[in-house]
Amino acid sequence: VRAARPPGLDPAPRMRVMRGLVLLAVLASIADADTGPDLLLRPDPRDGRGDVALEVQAYLDGRIEGGGPLDLVFTRVRARSRLSSPESRRVVAGLSLDRIDLDGAGLPSDLTDLSFAVGAELGSLGEWDLAASAGAGFSGDEPFSDGSAWYGIGTVAATRKVDERSDLTLLVAYDGNRGFLPDWPLPGVAYSTFVGPHLRYTLGLPFNSVSWKPAPKWEVEARAILPVGGSVRVSYGEGSWRLFAGYRAQRAYFHIDGTPRRFRLRYEEHLVEGGVTWSPRPRADLTLAAGWGFAREFENRSDSGRDFGKVELSDEPFLALRVDVRF
Repeated sequence: VRAARPPGLDPAPRMRVMRGLVLLAVLASIADADTGPDLLLRPDPRDGRGDVALEVQAYLDGRIEGGGPLDLVFTRVRARSRLSSPESRRVVAGLSLDRIDLDGAGLPSDLTDLSFAVGAELGSLGEWDLAASAGAGFSGDEPFSDGSAWYGIGTVAATRKVDERSDLTLLVAYDGNRGFLPDWPLPGVAYSTFVGPHLRYTLGLPFNSVSWKPAPKWEVEARAILPVGGSVRVSYGEGSWRLFAGYRAQRAYFHIDGTPRRFRLRYEEHLVEGGVTWSPRPRADLTLAAGWGFAREFENRSDSGRDFGKVELSDEPFLALRVDVRF
């Protein structure tokens, strides 16, 4: 995530919510929906109002562990746009879609998680700059007829400047499709520091991240959401081309029609991958990647974390295509 503010905006105190917490958007493939806290804390694209990302990940030879074949394709869409003018308080809308297409093992043929939210800067209260977002989503196997699969989302964040390079943020986030305590708003805290143009980090709970550029062509990014997981990515590039390698994890929850409201089907996988990103235009990126998925499973569980059945998938290679466009 690039640390940049929209053109024409003076870095007034109310923009601290955006400036110091760029790295709070760890959303490192495990929780990077553009309708959660990142909707407030991630800045708009450089010289633009928003961005759209489409990623398709397909396994080449999926199988149930000790069982029959399973074809699996994971599709992810993220879209975000600023609704207000650059001269006014920031109002932004976000859309997030996760879809899993399946064939085999008696699992649902498709699973969909679609959510939408709107966030806004609210002004200042003393030394604290306030922002909030609210939205709703559907996550299940029968769009959009299953009433138990609908959920609400919302975030309230307060940020204050600690010094010229550091900010402290307190937030409360609600996510009705969260795997842990979905009916409870959970607090968070983050301390973000820009040590210099080559090093910046965020420490807190549950968000942590660091971005380091040890040399002009190299960049290292590490992110974590405690206790869920995280990602590490090392990239090297010059001009319009970048090579990368790393690890990431992703997790998604779905309600299956006909099951108790507090039960969800969880899909989780861990990935090691490498690939190349090409930027044919300043506002467009095309990424091709290949890798290996492991520790993959579907698990039916309650909100309390109790396991009511698990389907383990074999470790398999995959190919992925991602398109990013900023406007």
